[in-house]
Amino acid sequence: MSTYTTNNFQFVGGLRGQIGDGLNYDLFAQYGQSKRDTVLRNDLSYTALQQALDVVQGPNGPQCFDPSNGCVPLNIFTTTPVTQQQLAFVLRNATENTKTTQFIAGGSLAGDIGFLKSPWADGPAAFSIGAEYRREKGTTKVDPLYASGDLIYYGQGQNISGKYDVKELYAELKMPLVQERPGIYALNVEGGYRYSDYSTVGSVHTYKFGGDYAPINGVRLRGIYQRAVRAPNLYELYSPVVAATGSLQVDPCAGSNVPADIAAICIAQGAPTVGAIAQPISGQVNIFTGGNQNLHEEKADTVTLGLVVNPPSLRNFTFSLDYYRIKIKDAVDDTPVFVTMNQCYNIDKDPNSAACAGIVRNPVTGGLSGDTTIGVPSQLGNVAGIKTEGLDITASYRGGSSEGFNYSINFAGTYVFSFKKQSDPTSPVYECAGTFGGACDMEPLPEWKHVLDLNLGFKGFTLNSRWRYLGSVKQDAATDILRSKIGGYSYFDETLSVNVEDGVTFRLGVLNLFDKKPPIVGDTVGASANGGSTFPNTYDVIGRQFFAGASIKF
Repeated sequence: MSTYTTNNFQFVGGLRGQIGDGLNYDLFAQYGQSKRDTVLRNDLSYTALQQALDVVQGPNGPQCFDPSNGCVPLNIFTTTPVTQQQLAFVLRNATENTKTTQFIAGGSLAGDIGFLKSPWADGPAAFSIGAEYRREKGTTKVDPLYASGDLIYYGQGQNISGKYDVKELYAELKMPLVQERPGIYALNVEGGYRYSDYSTVGSVHTYKFGGDYAPINGVRLRGIYQRAVRAPNLYELYSPVVAATGSLQVDPCAGSNVPADIAAICIAQGAPTVGAIAQPISGQVNIFTGGNQNLHEEKADTVTLGLVVNPPSLRNFTFSLDYYRIKIKDAVDDTPVFVTMNQCYNIDKDPNSAACAGIVRNPVTGGLSGDTTIGVPSQLGNVAGIKTEGLDITASYRGGSSEGFNYSINFAGTYVFSFKKQSDPTSPVYECAGTFGGACDMEPLPEWKHVLDLNLGFKGFTLNSRWRYLGSVKQDAATDILRSKIGGYSYFDETLSVNVEDGVTFRLGVLNLFDKKPPIVGDTVGASANGGSTFPNTYDVIGRQFFAGASIKF
C-alpha cells in the first residue's frame, strides 16, 4: 500500500496591449512547483525475511540462527496465522520525495498584414510571431532503505536530479482566400513554423499547414497536417538504471519439457540447470529499468479532417466530427518484458544476441527473481512506433436564460479505429485498440469512450450531471488469463455549484455516485499499468467520493 501527499502552486503574470493600429502584444511569465511525498508501506525486506526463515531449534523452542536486530522466527509451512511480531520484523516502510519546478517566459506580437490580401476576400492575412523560454528541473530523494534495493515488491529507488531548458521562436499565418462568394462562404489557409533549441536534444523543427472551407454559413470543412515533436522529459533522461519488478506470465525456461536449444540459452544466462525452474511468482520478475541521456526527440505526423456545423438558425447548437491519423516514430518506451523474452527465445534463439545477453538468471533457482543483479532489461529508448486513427465527436446545445432557468448538454466521444504499437523495430506490430495486456503494455484502450454532461441552472444554482463511459476491452495477443474480457464501464458524477456573489462560488459533489467497483483481472496480465489486480489509472479503485470546494475570483 502506498500513500501520497501532493502540494502544488503556480504564479502567473502578464501584460497585454496594442501598438498602433491593429498590432497586439502579449508578454507573460509563470513559475510553478509540484511536490509529492510518497510512503511505500508494508513491503517485505529481503534480508529480514531470509533471517527470519533461517531457523534452528533453541533451548526455548525455534529461534533465528542469527538473532540480531530482534529477529523473530517465521514458519511459512504452517496453517498457524502469522503474528504481529513476525510481521513487524519482516515488513518495512520506505519514502520517496519528488519535486519539480518549471519557469516559462515569452512574448508574442499579432495583427493584420494589410498589404497581403486576396482579391476575392474582404479581410487581409493575419500573423503571429513570438518567442518563448522554458526551464524545467526535477529531483527525487529516497530514504536509505529504498535506495538499498532490499524491498521485494517496490524494488530499488534512486536519487535523481536533472534539468534542461529550451528556447523557441515561432511564426504563424492565416489568410482568407475567398469570402461570401457563390458556393464559397469562406475559404482560408493557414501555416506555422516553430524552431526549438533544447539543451538536451539540440535543435528541432515543427510546422503545420492546412485550411478550412465553408460552402454556406454554419457548415465548415477543415483539414490540417502537422509535424510535431516531443523531447524526452527529465525522468526519461536522468532516471538511473535500477532493479525493479515487471510482469511476466510464462518463463520459457520453466517447467520440465524445455527444448534443448532454449535450455542452452537459459544456462548461458546463469541458470544452474534446466528442468525444475518455477514459473514467475504471482506473474512478477525482476527487471532493469531507467532513463537514458542519449534519447532524442519523438516525431509525429498528424493529419486531421473535420466537419463543423453551427447553423445561424440554431446558434446555441454546435456539432463537430473530426477524423485523425497519427504516426509516431522513435517513441520513447520501455521494451516490455514479454517482447524481450519473445525476441530472445522465439526469434533470435542466440545467447549472444542483444536481447538474450542482457537477461541474467538466478544462479541458484534459475528463475528471474532474486537480488538486484538478476532480471530482464527494460531500459528506455527511442524504440517504439505508434500508428493510430479514429474519430472525435462533439456536440453541445444550451438554452434558457442566464437570469432564470437555463440548461446545456455537452457530449464528447472518441472512436478508435486502430492503434498499432511496435515496441522496437524488430518486434511484431500489435493491435491495441479494444485490448489490454502485455503485448501493448499500456492502459486498457477501449474502441469507444465518451463523456456526457447535463447542466441545469436557476439563478445562482447549477447542477451538473456527468456520465463517463469506457467501452469493453479484451485481452491482447500476449495475454491468456481467466478474465479475458472487461465489459463496458459507466461512472456517474453529480456537482452542485452555488454563486453566492460575484466571483465567489461554492461546490459540493460526489464522484462515482453508484460506487462502481473496478474490474479484477489478477496480477498476471503482463502490463506494467496493472496494479492491485486491476488498472487503477483507468478504472476507479477508490469508489464513491464526496468533495467540497470554493473559488474566489478578484
